[in-house]
Amino acid sequence: MRRIVPLFILLLPLAALWMRPSAAVDQRLVVYVRESGSHLLREAVLRSDIQPSAVFDADTGTLVLREGPVPGGQVLAVFEVSNLGLLLESRLIGLTPPAALGITKPLVLLADGKPHEVDSAARLLEGDVEIMSVEGQVVVLKYGGRLLELGPGEAFVEVYVLDEEGRRVVTSAADIEAALDAGLAITRLAIENLGMVEVVSR
Repeated sequence: MRRIVPLFILLLPLAALWMRPSAAVDQRLVVYVRESGSHLLREAVLRSDIQPSAVFDADTGTLVLREGPVPGGQVLAVFEVSNLGLLLESRLIGLTPPAALGITKPLVLLADGKPHEVDSAARLLEGDVEIMSVEGQVVVLKYGGRLLELGPGEAFVEVYVLDEEGRRVVTSAADIEAALDAGLAITRLAIENLGMVEVVSR
């Protein structure tokens, strides 16, 4: 009897591992697209019901999905929109080039169970982002009439300001700070190629 009890205790962790739901792991070329703005909401909203659809762990190089299976396609895009740090949109887009991400579609924020329309006029993007092709781990994008090539770890970042002269690109921290002080609408777009990473869905 003394031998049975210790053996039973040792087997408990193994049984727990067997009963624990396993996570599905996939390898995918991941492109992260982040849009952030300063005037995207017409009214003050303190909190958002939106949760990140995925979280990238830079230490392990792993993208962990919040829920659901990994979308199909050659490229997995993560698209997020925020307003002054408040998350408005987060979704996964599986696609095979050539294909557009559809990031210019109208957005509605859910906060406290109520819809809040996002001001499309304050989104200063130069159009949609299209993934034209993939060559190895190099992604060829089309944005604002330009072709962009991003290798693993490379990013494209652009900041726009809307003033009396219209929309313009700003490149210095001083110009961005001046626009914020003047209360002007600002949009920042960042597109990053994470390369091939492990994608974990639970």
